Amino acid sequence: MNKKRCLNCGDRFSPSKHIVNQRYCSKKRCQKARVKKWVERHKHNKMYKANRREIHSRWRNNNPEYYKKYRKNVSKKIMTPKTDTEKPTLKLLVGENVLANLQKAKIVDCNCRLILICGKTIKN
Repeated sequence: MNKKRCLNCGDRFSPSKHIVNQRYCSKKRCQKARVKKWVERHKHNKMYKANRREIHSRWRNNNPEYYKKYRKNVSKKIMTPKTDTEKPTLKLLVGENVLANLQKAKIVDCNCRLILICGKTIKN
C-alpha cells in the first residue's frame, strides 16, 4: 500500500482504505489540526451556518422535552467514588459567577470534589 505524508506532522502513514483522500495521519494532534482547519474553513460560510441552524431547529422541534430532562438530570448527578480514598464528584451546570457565591456560602467545603461545567474545578 502506498504511504502518504501527513499535512500536519510530515510523517509517512498508511491511509485507511475507507478514506479515499486521507491527508492526515491518525495521531491525536494531527486529527485536531484537521478538525481545526475544517472549522476555520466553515466558520464564515453563511450557507453552512444557515443549514446547521435549520437542522438544529428541526431537531429541537422534534424533541421538545430533551433540554428540560437534561437540565433536570445534570444538576442531580453525583458520581460515586471509584476507590475508598477518592472523593465523590458533584457536577453542576453553572455560570462563572456562581463560583464566587459557592465560596461565600462555604458550600465548596463539603466532602466532595465539585466540578463546574464552566471549566473551574474546586478541590477541598
